[in-house]
Amino acid sequence: MLEANLPVEGHVAYGQPAEVYNFQLTQPSFVQLWLTEQSHPSANFDLQNAAGELVTYCTNFGNLSGLMEAELEPGVYTVRVYSPEENQYSTYKLELKVAAGEPGLDISTSMEDAFPITTGRAVGLIDAYYNTHFENPGDVDFYRFDLMEDASMRVGVIAGFESFELLDRDGHVLDMNTYNRNGYPAGTYYIRIKGFTGPYKLYIHPFSY
Repeated sequence: MLEANLPVEGHVAYGQPAEVYNFQLTQPSFVQLWLTEQSHPSANFDLQNAAGELVTYCTNFGNLSGLMEAELEPGVYTVRVYSPEENQYSTYKLELKVAAGEPGLDISTSMEDAFPITTGRAVGLIDAYYNTHFENPGDVDFYRFDLMEDASMRVGVIAGFESFELLDRDGHVLDMNTYNRNGYPAGTYYIRIKGFTGPYKLYIHPFSY
């Protein structure tokens, strides 16, 4: 059984059966599933209920990490991880996060627990899109990513928000509230988003000089 806050590691490849994990909820809960540390950006994953019905899914369009969120009733659920296209394969880490009751499950609260878009194991640039929520007014979410080479970036947040900032690894603000960020060297960066209650979408698209 997949247990909350206890990551599991696996490997998937095209033509092989999906890797399957089950977990059980005993009360209505907000759930996040993180698929991170992919060696190659190729793994998809989905969530099904006990009847085998699809609840939600995350399709990999170049993301180095995947994120799914759902509000679920008590019951048994199944997560499937798989590589959908020919010649694709990847190692990965899968983690379940669970919170019961309002306001829900916060994606992160600090640089230390920032959602890891990539943590340096994968090769290449990021092309990431994440749909998530501000859990309460003034909620602050953090994301971390590594650039493997000098790059420019397009970063945006689609929703009502108070601010979003690009930080270096020491927490210094490099840029604020702009969508085109040019000329950053290879290294570790963080995004800090402060917003209002409700859904938002974060996208990150680096490109080489």
